[in-house]
Amino acid sequence: EQIGWQDDDGVVYTVGGVYQDDGEPIPVSWLGDADSLVAISPDHSMVIANIAGEEPGLWLSDNNSEAQPAVITTQAGGKVLAWAANSSKLAFTDAGNLLIAYPAEKLVVEVFSGNVTSVCWAEDNNTLVFSGQAAGEDYAKIYSVVLP
Repeated sequence: EQIGWQDDDGVVYTVGGVYQDDGEPIPVSWLGDADSLVAISPDHSMVIANIAGEEPGLWLSDNNSEAQPAVITTQAGGKVLAWAANSSKLAFTDAGNLLIAYPAEKLVVEVFSGNVTSVCWAEDNNTLVFSGQAAGEDYAKIYSVVLP
């Protein structure tokens, strides 16, 4: 089931958002043309953007075009963004760390310092497996962390 998409110009649209009279979807306008990774929560209630550039940030919004986004943290801008299946938390990266955000609590916790290239949530929504190269290490390793 497709719940969102990004057009060739980088504009993000979501299913279930607001539509114009002609049936065309209205974009999630607050994203603009920022260099970002965007993910819709598995329960379709939230849109998160990991924005890089001069003003990096992890931005959260309800999944509709009229929602006002809020910045959860300015520690953002990396190339990883992954929701836990129950939408309670998400893993993301900044320039050199793996972090976990708890949107309902507006809480962010750093769990790894180093280059992280991939993450995968386990079915329990608490175990995160990831590939990362810690600062000062010569090669990447596979790690697992259990989170509340």
